[in-house]
Amino acid sequence: MKTEFRTMWCAAGLSLLAAIFTAQANAQGGNPQGQLLLPPPCLATSPIVRPGAAACTPSTHRDWLADITHWRTERRIRTGYDGSRYNLPQLQWAEHSFMQPQMMAHDRYLYDPVTGKYTVDRYLDDLEKRYGGIDAVLVWPVYPNVGIDDRNQHDITRSMPGGVEGLKQMVSDFHRRGVKVLFPMMMWDQGTRDPGTDWPTAIAEFMKQIDADGINGDTQDGVPLAFSLAAEKVGHPLVFEPESGPSDEALAWNVLTWGRTNTRSLLGSTDIAGSNRVTRSIFKAAGIAIKPMLCNTLSSTAKAGKAGRTSGAFGTELLPAMERQRVVWRPSSAPWLLFSRARDGSRSTRC
Repeated sequence: MKTEFRTMWCAAGLSLLAAIFTAQANAQGGNPQGQLLLPPPCLATSPIVRPGAAACTPSTHRDWLADITHWRTERRIRTGYDGSRYNLPQLQWAEHSFMQPQMMAHDRYLYDPVTGKYTVDRYLDDLEKRYGGIDAVLVWPVYPNVGIDDRNQHDITRSMPGGVEGLKQMVSDFHRRGVKVLFPMMMWDQGTRDPGTDWPTAIAEFMKQIDADGINGDTQDGVPLAFSLAAEKVGHPLVFEPESGPSDEALAWNVLTWGRTNTRSLLGSTDIAGSNRVTRSIFKAAGIAIKPMLCNTLSSTAKAGKAGRTSGAFGTELLPAMERQRVVWRPSSAPWLLFSRARDGSRSTRC
């Protein structure tokens, strides 16, 4: 009975996957879909061969590259693209920043309330052991605290232990270990204390004061140019990282993103909650093991290979039977779900 049930699940799972792959193959063409330029089906990497996919010819890959190169050239002309900000020495670190956890300000590995000191080395040493370390960190102090009183997002950040001087030392400790530091900006922060100036200037001046490296634009599909101009005006250029993908024009000043795209994954929208559990059930029935893996802001094969005993929220690594093929597949990237803290200070994952 158990064998029959497993066979039934396997057949159902493979049928569902085949239907999904067929639908995706039929949808593929020469036009962009969301933020993804799809390749011909025969060039798509997949643990399962898509039914009905036409075989590649010697010119398939060459022609596809020529098409997307032409498309990119035209888009640059249409948007008046200016890549000069990518050449700024203060921003070039973004080109090789792949691993960036979102760290809550109350993380117990970050601060020792007994000694009253930040423990950046302890925090980073722990991450080195868990999955090989990080390139940058997004420090998240604003919510769930915002709204308790009339303090705005910067007031709450200044309320962290040690105040501004403590923040400066914490940022310096991260820099000493080669890790860049970002803080969030919440433009939905309304009804709290007025900063006394426009928000682009307030953010630029505060980040310069504590020597932070960048800003995460919470809920933003592109941080407006005014914020980059304000940072440059005070002599402290910042890396701006919107939560969602910016417009083509805004790529000129949004030099980093969370890597969230408006594409469709194997099981539908990239942000379907619980899709990881569905995926596990299907592939387990089909005899394919799934090993949880840290999801990061931008997929990095080199760094992904360092994943150790940590589990990601949605990112998964498929390990076919007999380890015949190693395929990294990410049905979604949700950096805010990387891991949470248990009450005893240990890390717990949300998969």
